[in-house]
Amino acid sequence: MSKIFFIGKGSVCTKIVKIARTIGCFDFIQVIEDCSLGRSDLTLDLFCKRLNIEYCSIHNLNELNLSSFTDCKKGDILISFDNFLKIPQEVCEFFYKKSANFHPSLLPQYGGVNPISWGLVHMVDKWGYSWHRIDKTIDHGDLLIQESFQVISGMSQM
Repeated sequence: MSKIFFIGKGSVCTKIVKIARTIGCFDFIQVIEDCSLGRSDLTLDLFCKRLNIEYCSIHNLNELNLSSFTDCKKGDILISFDNFLKIPQEVCEFFYKKSANFHPSLLPQYGGVNPISWGLVHMVDKWGYSWHRIDKTIDHGDLLIQESFQVISGMSQM
């Protein structure tokens, strides 16, 4: 049985989960919603219920551990995005070769929170995103994919 676990929140999460379901190579999908900055997204909870996807919400780092992942086994996949929780070392080590985090900057520049805001403050002329393995240091693991684009005067988003 192939399992994939997502840690994230909001509309980005629903879009990525829809893609995973469309690909159809996973027998089990679980969404762990990052609620560390406030209440859970009822829309995401209902989305998961409607599609019969396992769902739970995490409100602080102490709640996130290997038992948060339903019957996880070596070989399962962990995807993190739009997540403000630092993933504990035991989880990083368990999923290391089968994990990825999406970060909206060209790492190692602007690692951490609010990278787009920092890019705007520094008026960068080049931006992009990075997918990297999850390890015990925030936004640090081996780069998997990195794409960039030129920032054009007058752009309202990156």
